[in-house]
Amino acid sequence: MTHRRALTQIEEGLRLVLGVPFAPFGIFTVKPNHKAVVSYFGKICDVKDEGLRYNLPFFWSGAEYFCGTVSKTLPSLDIVDKAGNPIIVASMYNYRVSDPEAFHYTVKGDDDIIKNTAESTLRYACSSHTYDELRNSDEDARQAIVENLINTLQDKMDTYGITIEDFRITDLSYAPIIAQQMLMRQQAQAYSEARADIAKASVDIAQDVVSELEMSDKEKERLTSNLVLSIVSQSGVTPTLKL
Repeated sequence: MTHRRALTQIEEGLRLVLGVPFAPFGIFTVKPNHKAVVSYFGKICDVKDEGLRYNLPFFWSGAEYFCGTVSKTLPSLDIVDKAGNPIIVASMYNYRVSDPEAFHYTVKGDDDIIKNTAESTLRYACSSHTYDELRNSDEDARQAIVENLINTLQDKMDTYGITIEDFRITDLSYAPIIAQQMLMRQQAQAYSEARADIAKASVDIAQDVVSELEMSDKEKERLTSNLVLSIVSQSGVTPTLKL
């Protein structure tokens, strides 16, 4: 998208007539990793790269914009996830100005536009997932969320001449009001899964042991039952001998 406007003949004539006698005063420098947007009579006419540059003086103004990568962090936000649980989310995003003309015409250094848009994007993404989905340990699942954040924010930043390079969640936790209850739920879930694994393993062990013994089927069933009970029991087992 270009926002450049051609000067009228009168404007161009004034620029040359009044500018030529003072030509030496039109030298200026553009800092490294910056670009300067040059305007005459309020109309964007050119974009200057870094280095020593020149413009005929009078009736022009210039604005420099950093075009390297900028990293910003979003403060912790209180968000309700897809399951209705209040969570606290912090994030960071990296961006750069890829179109200085569009940036000058729309944003003009107002970082709040980028920050507020990134915040709304994060809120929408988190409200579309559960806490467990956001916390997912699978690398592919986490990367899918990152790509969704980047693409969604990029769609909103194209108009401003901004390229989003990264956008990811840096911290995630339950809100204090439910943190204790969620911890208990996670512990109960982990305990249940562990007990299920122990029970399955105990059956396999008992069957392997009994298969090596020579006894009747009824005795094998009773021994298998006793072995499984002994393995999965939380308290110590006292063996008894039949006399």
